[in-house]
Amino acid sequence: MTTKRTEAFQAYEAKNYKQAAVLFNELLAAKKESEILFLLGNTNLMLGQVTAAQENFITLINDFDDMDMQAKWYLSLCYLKSDDRENARKMLNELGETEISYASKAKELLKKIE
Repeated sequence: MTTKRTEAFQAYEAKNYKQAAVLFNELLAAKKESEILFLLGNTNLMLGQVTAAQENFITLINDFDDMDMQAKWYLSLCYLKSDDRENARKMLNELGETEISYASKAKELLKKIE
């Protein structure tokens, strides 16, 4: 028997984002987990639900201690998608000053939107 978690991950991997979003939301209602919240943010972004994705990533940054950099990267993409260049720049500048793998990506993207 597959668990709801397994079903959610399988739906996500199969790019069945509508089903994945429903399952991730159900999982989060039962237990708040950073990994699930992160995947829900990505799922919402893929579904074009940019505001929901932004909320997911902001919650992840504010309420959890892990995955901040990944959440900030995707949050910057949400800002760009919603044409909020000012917040995108702030987020990308912040990422560009770090020593993480997203730093070079953030710097490249900043150059493109300047």
